[in-house]
Amino acid sequence: MEKEIEGRIKVLEAKRVEFEEWLARRNDFLAKADEKVVSIYARMRPDAAAVQLANMDIEIAAAILAKLNPRASSAVLNEMEPARAAQLTNVITDAPTRIHTNEKS
Repeated sequence: MEKEIEGRIKVLEAKRVEFEEWLARRNDFLAKADEKVVSIYARMRPDAAAVQLANMDIEIAAAILAKLNPRASSAVLNEMEPARAAQLTNVITDAPTRIHTNEKS
């Protein structure tokens, strides 16, 4: 029973370390979008913002979209080519896995 408990503790410790790494990557991801830049995009017309974000580095564009309010983000994504909007959405929703995969590459 003691060995089983020690095994579970090791598993929990590994999960804790994994979570801390994920949290650090998530914070780095969100830090890519400076608040001033986000406020600029928040004031732009959705079609103009869509064109610029579509031509920007995907992680920076996704970080900006993630910091915009949901109504503004959805309006911008609606103006984009569907494939690019899907890519950006995938980065936003799966940022930790994507960043972790890129680090291994």
